[in-house]
Amino acid sequence: MFIVGSWNIWGLNGLHKQKTVHAWTQKHKLDIFGLLETKIEAANLAALQPNLAPSHWKFHSNIASSPTCRILVGWNAQKLNLTCLHTASQWLTCEATNHNTPNPIRITFIYGHNTLAERHTLWNYIAHESSLTSNIPWIVMGDFNAILSAEDRTGGDSNWPRHQDDFASCMSQAELLQAPSTGLKFTWHNGQHGCNTIQKKLDWVFGNPSLFSTWPATHATFQPRNVSDHSAMILSLHSLTHHQHSPFKFLNIWADRIDFLPTVTSSWQVPVNGNPMYQFTTKLRRLKSTLRQFHFQHTSSITDRVSKAKAEWETAQVHLDNHPTSATAMATERSLASTYLQLCKDEESYYKQKSRVQWLQLGDRNTTFFHKSLLHRQVRNRIHNLQDEEGNIVHDQQGIGKMASTYFEKLLSTPQAMLTEDITSFFPNSITDESKAATLMAITDEDIRAALFSIPDAKAPGPDGYNSLFYKKSWDIIKADFIAAIRFFFSFNSLPRCVNATRVALVPKKEQPSCMHDFRPISCCNVLYKCISKLLVTRLKAALVDVIGPSQSAFLPGRNISDAILLTQELLHNYHHNKGPARCALKVDLKKAFDTVRLDYIIAGLHAIGLPPAMIRWISTCITTVHYTININGEMHGFFHGTRGIRQGDPLSPYLFVLAMEGLGGIIRQKIQHSAYKYHWRCKATKLTHLCFADDLMLFSHADLNSILIMKESLQQFSNISGLSINLAKSSLYLSGIDGRLRNNIIEQIGIQETMLPVKYLGVPLLSSRLTHKDCIPLLERITTRIKLWTSSSLTYAGRLQLIKSVLFSIQVYWSSIFILPCATITKIESILAAFLWRGSSLTSTGAKVAWKAICYPLQEGGLGVKNIKTWNRAATLKHIWHLLTDKESIWATWIHANLLRGRSFWHIPMPSNPSWSWQKIIQSREWCRGWFTTAIGNGSSTSLWFDYWLPEGKRLIDEYSMRTLTAIGLSWTAQVSDIIKEGQWDFPQALHARLSSIPFQPKPWSADHCLWKGHSSGNFSINSAWESLRDRRPENTIHKLLWFKGHIPRHSFILWLASLELCGKRSMLKQSYTGRISPGRIFSAGPLQPTGSGFRVQGLEQSLVAEWSKLQFIELPCAEREARERLERKDTKGRCSDSYISGDHRWIKPGFGYVRDCPYLFPPVKASLLKISGKILPGTVTAAGIFLPFPPLDQAEFWICDASGWDTHSERWRLEIKPPTTISTCSTEGRQSQVSFSKIDICGDRTVETC
Repeated sequence: MFIVGSWNIWGLNGLHKQKTVHAWTQKHKLDIFGLLETKIEAANLAALQPNLAPSHWKFHSNIASSPTCRILVGWNAQKLNLTCLHTASQWLTCEATNHNTPNPIRITFIYGHNTLAERHTLWNYIAHESSLTSNIPWIVMGDFNAILSAEDRTGGDSNWPRHQDDFASCMSQAELLQAPSTGLKFTWHNGQHGCNTIQKKLDWVFGNPSLFSTWPATHATFQPRNVSDHSAMILSLHSLTHHQHSPFKFLNIWADRIDFLPTVTSSWQVPVNGNPMYQFTTKLRRLKSTLRQFHFQHTSSITDRVSKAKAEWETAQVHLDNHPTSATAMATERSLASTYLQLCKDEESYYKQKSRVQWLQLGDRNTTFFHKSLLHRQVRNRIHNLQDEEGNIVHDQQGIGKMASTYFEKLLSTPQAMLTEDITSFFPNSITDESKAATLMAITDEDIRAALFSIPDAKAPGPDGYNSLFYKKSWDIIKADFIAAIRFFFSFNSLPRCVNATRVALVPKKEQPSCMHDFRPISCCNVLYKCISKLLVTRLKAALVDVIGPSQSAFLPGRNISDAILLTQELLHNYHHNKGPARCALKVDLKKAFDTVRLDYIIAGLHAIGLPPAMIRWISTCITTVHYTININGEMHGFFHGTRGIRQGDPLSPYLFVLAMEGLGGIIRQKIQHSAYKYHWRCKATKLTHLCFADDLMLFSHADLNSILIMKESLQQFSNISGLSINLAKSSLYLSGIDGRLRNNIIEQIGIQETMLPVKYLGVPLLSSRLTHKDCIPLLERITTRIKLWTSSSLTYAGRLQLIKSVLFSIQVYWSSIFILPCATITKIESILAAFLWRGSSLTSTGAKVAWKAICYPLQEGGLGVKNIKTWNRAATLKHIWHLLTDKESIWATWIHANLLRGRSFWHIPMPSNPSWSWQKIIQSREWCRGWFTTAIGNGSSTSLWFDYWLPEGKRLIDEYSMRTLTAIGLSWTAQVSDIIKEGQWDFPQALHARLSSIPFQPKPWSADHCLWKGHSSGNFSINSAWESLRDRRPENTIHKLLWFKGHIPRHSFILWLASLELCGKRSMLKQSYTGRISPGRIFSAGPLQPTGSGFRVQGLEQSLVAEWSKLQFIELPCAEREARERLERKDTKGRCSDSYISGDHRWIKPGFGYVRDCPYLFPPVKASLLKISGKILPGTVTAAGIFLPFPPLDQAEFWICDASGWDTHSERWRLEIKPPTTISTCSTEGRQSQVSFSKIDICGDRTVETC
């Protein structure tokens, strides 16, 4: 154990502070401390040191760099040896070694300057030092005088020049992790009161990965302020002394081994007596011991195995080098190479599964990234201590586990009185007879298989440790028993305790959780139970559509979360003005909703909607036989039966909760029959009283006391029958259009405080005005915060590209699908993504090699497949128009038609004088999507004759004729297409007959009109088809198949894509040259030549090529690539060739063998040289004298070399070994020769050669 303290003491000359520091040192048994801002002069330093710690302590300071001793370090000399390494005005770095252990630990105490400019020196030092301490545990702690995010400050000026301070970028670039901590969040207080109070988190504790690998239980505490305006911080370094029992978990790497299925088969075929469910669970339990032994033999200590295999392979290579003709040596070397590569793949897969990084694919050697991500995850998620209900801090892991188990047992197993109230009247709708029959349809083997294979491989396993990948890989072996077990449940309605057991994982609700209330329980169910639950869900969700009112927009087919958001925005429009009609909105927070809902209430609701008894029995068994165990830091604690609540993680739970919330709608409908109730502004026509998305609840009413009290009574009655209670402290009240007296009266009666807009609602800002760039800052911070979580410096360009496409782009997708984002926000997001792609998590704006616009094209058009955000934003918001035109039963569309359209055509209504921001953007979007939405005429009753796009080719009559002509026809401006249909046939007015008589279709009076989307052949709208219709296009890049073929290695293809920009004549797009060591796939130019004759000869290069090709003979590649290369070499294809490189029919020159045709598996890792002149592969001859090529009649020629180099198996990079001087000679038909000598071949982008 090792304890380090740091404290900005704010002056240390006073005796009182010196005694306080001495007591602090003794109380917390510090081994070393750093005191900041001591304000001690050099003459007084030695005299006061004995007052700070016991006599055996020693001290060091940065007095030489700072006259007032900004940093003073003391250490226990009886326990530690300490060496001071670097000092400056902002830091002091030392290295400490315990007398009992020789391994050193490096500590840097920080006291940052107050100005941004002065802190740049500090950031540069930390970044530089990190590169030197990767293998040494390193602590960086102190007063940085900087914050990481806007949440790290409160009070004062809200403007924060984040773009000017590189604190966050420095920590990410240095790969420093913030130590888990408890105590104060804001470590500095300005000492003011009231509105003048300012608090910030200026004091931080960081460590590098080596620190947390050595001391996994490292934890920091920020103590209450005492004699300083800063909080003292204490870092405790703990190793895991408690032996942790690891529960069984299936490892995905087992399934990839050739001996996995025989191992499963041998265990599974042993017969078991009992019912099918017992047989299946017993075989699973027995298989665990077999797989543990399998793990011990093949995959345990995977990192050590990789290191050992690499060493053995390297030894074999040396032996082969000494005995090049030995067949035994060759076979041994190839066998060890195959073993090493397989273990590398196993290691990568192992750490990928452990890190739970799902977006990055395997096969690109991202083991280091996965390992660091796993370490980050462990550091973030470990629970170091918790505070119990009496305020006591529990540090012992067993004590924490017992506390968690007791807390959740009390929460989920509290006995409740039986529900006696009849709730049938709260569910007025019943499911149809067709739905009842559908719920009881026989379950087929294919249904069971589909349910299993719909579970993602990466989902966390339940208590039995088996994930869905095990079942899928072993399906042919376990299929019969698995199906029989599920059929047994549906036949006998029996679930053993081991099947319905649940492992509860704790997800923190905030950064520094301190008690059990700060965690959200997520249930991890066994795969067998999940399949049963999914089979029930398939039948239940279709039936619920008939009974759940339109006010609920969650989970059910055809419901959209955007309906609740857009409608709430409309109703709260201009709330901030406090004028106009009296309005009231109530945002209700339900306390632990999923965990406290009554099970008997849910079962009574199932009876009330008329669900068949068999379905009710099955569902009842699933939710009433649950047992829980709590997962704390990888160990299981407790095992108890749950009597209330439904599990977050059970596929059934969302739909059962929707049913539970429908009871509230029934109560409100009964309560508002009272004559005193008044609807919210613009809600009477649609009888809108509330909106609900799962447990997010909004209530609306007129802002009078009677109406609001009726809502309060409804909530109280609902709480009594459902068990769901209202959290008054977290609920919000919004009022508009009333005076102060009534406002205060309402607040007093309802017990909820009024809140100002905007607030967060369903993940986006709830606004009463326009969406500004400032409102979108949470979106930007979520993107940058996500970047900081990843150790992106361990990623290649291709890895970061995957992160952008799979994770970072999807973060803005939700916002973009709801709102038209401000241009400034889109620009900022794209700049963040571009900076991350080219510079990693440092997010600096310099160094982009290709313009972002060029990247935002599909792979086939020469881009990287990233979507342009502005175009995607427009395409995504077009779905609102589609819903408005097609889904007229949704609550938002119904409200829009009743209040804004009022029977008029969407395409012709004018912009309202004071529209909401969202409606204004939807109206404006008509200008760039006109003609894309057309109407297929049925009976014509819902299509405007003049203003809708129903004519062939997506046209309107209003666009075809003048207003005078249309007025003279005699039909009103509200006429529908049905007005020119009689007896199922067209009846055109005489003035329109010439134009309309050529319409190729006839009306269909038996069907309704329906909207079609022209962007897809099916006529159905999708965001992807809208994006394809709206995006910019470029000609197809003919070499994209050579770059992005099936089975390509991402990092190689990305680098070759960069090179292809030069091949395609786009050098201007490359903004930065390559220097130093070059990644695979890079194509290098050795300089343009001006031909004077019919050919040229290259001297000096071929010797290097021949020498290096001998090394390429022993490159060990993944199996598919190696086999393809050997297959090609056996063919020994020779001959002349003049195929176009651009066409993709390419050839590689292999010295001594002539031409060897390449294939996708060999592209781009294995190649010797490529001779290219203006897009053509030319015939040539490789001789001892040089490489000769005849010239075609071209204006310019270039000689290209592709990775003619050695292979570095550790880093997978290439080295070009061409030494000067190199001579390139051109010869003409007349025999004249000229030479140009190069003293250096500069392997880089545009500037390719230097001549002397």
